Amino acid sequence: MEVLAVNEDAMPPWEDLTEAEQLVLDESFECEPLWAVLNGWVANEDAPYWNRKQKYVPELSAAARHLVELRLIEVYEIVDGDTIEDDLLSYQDALDAVSDHGNWWGYDSELNWDPAEDTSAYDADPDAPHPPTRIYALYATPSGHRVSIMRKLWPPMSSVRVRSLGSTGAVDVSRRFEFPSESK
Repeated sequence: MEVLAVNEDAMPPWEDLTEAEQLVLDESFECEPLWAVLNGWVANEDAPYWNRKQKYVPELSAAARHLVELRLIEVYEIVDGDTIEDDLLSYQDALDAVSDHGNWWGYDSELNWDPAEDTSAYDADPDAPHPPTRIYALYATPSGHRVSIMRKLWPPMSSVRVRSLGSTGAVDVSRRFEFPSESK
């Protein structure tokens, strides 16, 4: 297994990641398989229909590839329903696995189609993509965890707002503040 150097100074801030990259990184904390990441991404009228999700794969595939390139996620092959360290893919194999759209989605005549859709074209096409035979899962690296953790801890100073609490005059911030004494 090749050991890759990681430049911690080159880690992108959370805000610089696309929405797809943010979702993929979040899903990788649970070692989610690619199909589960796809299910997590589709949250519109297509969500209940597995066979409508193919159109979302290119964006997620590109996002996962970029995160692998940044060393923020690793890719494991799930063998017998379990991931173990021996199933960690090499860098190039990980890039290949997340780049292959067939590892994310495949047509399945048994899965939930919208009853209003005509599926005969898929059923008759021997070249239609079939469900993946190898299952891959994403897992966040320590660098991926750091990028995610820092997303909410320290907002940039440009986003800090100072609110007026109703001061009626100039405030001298160089003096020590004291409440006025009550005189009766």
